[in-house]
Amino acid sequence: KASAANQVQTRIAALKLLAGIQGGNNIKLLTDAMKDKNAQYREAALKFAQSDLTENSTAQWLKTFSKSDATVKPEILRMLGNNNVSAALPVALQSLQSNDAAVKTAAITAAGKIGQQEALPALLNVLKTADANEATAVKSALLSMKGDNVTAATGDALAGASPAGKVAILDVLGARRDNKKL
Repeated sequence: KASAANQVQTRIAALKLLAGIQGGNNIKLLTDAMKDKNAQYREAALKFAQSDLTENSTAQWLKTFSKSDATVKPEILRMLGNNNVSAALPVALQSLQSNDAAVKTAAITAAGKIGQQEALPALLNVLKTADANEATAVKSALLSMKGDNVTAATGDALAGASPAGKVAILDVLGARRDNKKL
């Protein structure tokens, strides 16, 4: 078994081969790979999983997410968010309450990508207590959102935001050229 740290490329190649052979039945193999200590190996498993995201495999990924530690959770959230998996929105919104900074930041990004305006109230709520990193993540999510309601709701959140949140809100309003709330 190729388990030495310097053999990660060999392990990834074997994972790719097995995942390809198993096709749509590779979900157990790939979710089990998330238990590995090597981040590069886990990242490869998530990459291989992207092509086979179905309702069933998404349910398995969400189950894996709930059983994972704080190191793995952001990785899974990023994969689900990048693939716009709508079934992951409730988990992303719930993860906005996480005490782990990496999980919370990944949840902000995923919620913004998946939920768009549906996630807007929850993201604006984060700005009430946001530190600089969280505020930057929310700002990126807000800037990528479509819709007319985004600037109005963002401007309304200015008064209750943390100092870092206020900076993010002002940046969003400036980027969207909306000075009505200033």
